[in-house]
Amino acid sequence: MAMKGWSAGTFVRQMASGARLIGQRSTVNGWTPEKGLLWVHLDAKEAHAQYYIRSLEGLDSAVQDVLLADETRPRSFSLGDGLVAIFRGVNLNPEADPGDMMSLRLWVESTRILSTRRRPLMAVKDVQRRIESGRGPASTGALFVQLTANLVSRMSGVIETLDDKAGGTGIFGRRCSQRRGARGALAALRRQAISLRRYLAPQREALNRIQDDEFSWLDRRSLANLHEQTDRIIRYLEDLNLVRERCAVIQDELMNHQAEKMNKNMFFLSIVATVMLPLGLVTGLRRFKHCVGNRRYD
Repeated sequence: MAMKGWSAGTFVRQMASGARLIGQRSTVNGWTPEKGLLWVHLDAKEAHAQYYIRSLEGLDSAVQDVLLADETRPRSFSLGDGLVAIFRGVNLNPEADPGDMMSLRLWVESTRILSTRRRPLMAVKDVQRRIESGRGPASTGALFVQLTANLVSRMSGVIETLDDKAGGTGIFGRRCSQRRGARGALAALRRQAISLRRYLAPQREALNRIQDDEFSWLDRRSLANLHEQTDRIIRYLEDLNLVRERCAVIQDELMNHQAEKMNKNMFFLSIVATVMLPLGLVTGLRRFKHCVGNRRYD
């Protein structure tokens, strides 16, 4: 059903029958605002997707550049009644690092949403499944909020796992402070927390900016939902700060433990030296006396 370059959720919401997935490019090209809400979700790496974005009439070149950019950071800005938003979501693909966050780029206007990605996002697939089951969003604002909420909610499990590891590492650090991997585990936790925070902080600002602007397609209920997602990101940032602080405290504990261990070793060496030095001195004197006595007899 899906064409090459057209991925995971191209659909038209018919005014009477609700949302449905479509897979024919001619249907998308023949779309007009009178036919209902259009959402086109594309893989930005595909040549077909790049051609489609570049060939859209009336789409500002700045919007095209954002949708097809290689590297992006979370941000948002408005163009008239349209919104450009770049968000990040955790990488939940098999054998992937969740801290390697993936981007979702959006152009939202009253009757059309264009979105692109470079790697598959579970948050988008969730919305696609809701559409296939007949429970998809019924408006532009609802669809935008659903995508945003899915991205934010999927971060919860990753951050809770980090928090649990950091909370249990206090006991873990004491029990295995002599292990060589203790410091490595702490360093990995801190790196992952820093990586997540790097994108969550600007994502919070992007959501705040959207709420400050006015869009005809964003009603009060959608704004309230966006406010809730912003609060969740703020809580995530607080949790990540706590993870970093816990890791720093535990790192100090490990360093103190190592310093104590070194002090004990030095104390043991000083005792050995205290015992052995007099013996060495006596032995040396006896040898010296023996040598002097031999010279007298010679």
